[in-house]
Amino acid sequence: MKKVIRMLIRQITAYPVSSIFIIIGFVISLTLISFGTTSIIEMAEKLSAKLNYEPQNAIKIRVSLHKDIEEKDVLSLFGGISENTGVIFNNIYSFIDKLEDRGMIPIEGEYYSKDIVRRYPLLKGRYYTRSELNNGDNVVLIGKELEKYSEEKGKEKIIMIQNIEYKVIGIIGEREKKSILDYKVVMPITSIPEVHKDRIKYSKELDFTIHSNYGDTYKDYKIIRQNINMFDATSSIEENIIENDVDIVTSILSRPSMQVSLSVLVYIFSIINCINLTSYWINKRRYEIGVRKAFGQTNFDIIYLLFKEMLIISVFSYILSLIIQLFLKLFFTEIIGMQIEISVTHFLTSAFFVLLSSVLTVIIPALKSIKMQPVDAMKV
Repeated sequence: MKKVIRMLIRQITAYPVSSIFIIIGFVISLTLISFGTTSIIEMAEKLSAKLNYEPQNAIKIRVSLHKDIEEKDVLSLFGGISENTGVIFNNIYSFIDKLEDRGMIPIEGEYYSKDIVRRYPLLKGRYYTRSELNNGDNVVLIGKELEKYSEEKGKEKIIMIQNIEYKVIGIIGEREKKSILDYKVVMPITSIPEVHKDRIKYSKELDFTIHSNYGDTYKDYKIIRQNINMFDATSSIEENIIENDVDIVTSILSRPSMQVSLSVLVYIFSIINCINLTSYWINKRRYEIGVRKAFGQTNFDIIYLLFKEMLIISVFSYILSLIIQLFLKLFFTEIIGMQIEISVTHFLTSAFFVLLSSVLTVIIPALKSIKMQPVDAMKV
């Protein structure tokens, strides 16, 4: 280990400018590979999640009333809509006991006129029933990351939301990977905490989204608009059709072959960058190469020496890159919310790239340099 460190120090001391440039280039390239691959995969997963879990054929509706409205009146506004159309009430946030440090969690209050549509994958339990929706029972589905904040009560599992006890009937999410569902809370609109029911009642404002996986919802919007005008002719209604414009992008990026292709492109770009830096580094050593050839070293000896030194520089750059990635992981996770995973697989894959990069970046410039005769090299 000491010998390797001495070789690295000697190399940097002998060729400080070119060595520093190549170390910086390798650090940037290795970091680019890690972040590029991670961001491509995460982008694909987020776009796929958007397509799979966000409301389809959705229209967002905002209503301002002048007339007082009760809970039964709210539900009556959806009379006559298609049985395949669902309603999601927006801007409902509540505290979950034991999770106050995370702030308020968004709650998805759902309503269906007939059959309950299971929009999210169940890991455990079941969805709520029509009877539970009609009765306003305190039942809830929670993301898998919220399960640890629930507790056993007899044969049931409960979770406290806004100081109200809710029965956990199902855990939603995707197996063995993170998703946008991990901290999601879903319940019937009739089960939301009383504080939110009171807010709707006293503010006289409704904010909800209608959606359907089976076709256009504009007909249902017109029915709801008519019901609202019948209830309060002085109300104001704003609608916004939500375009699902990620289908083509998602269909491309969600393919594993496309993710691999984009990752390879990132790697090739990084390799080209490193080859250019290595060419500069070796070109600065042409005189040294000429001297070594003049003293009888073979082309194999010179290539082996260059590869060994490049490998040492690559490993050093890789360690620096890992340190930078650990700091950036904290930054991206805490500030931006983008997960950068540095696992054993990540480490081994990157180590393979270090070895491959060392071979690819040194072989082309080295082969070019060893063709030069000692006399010509020593003239440079």
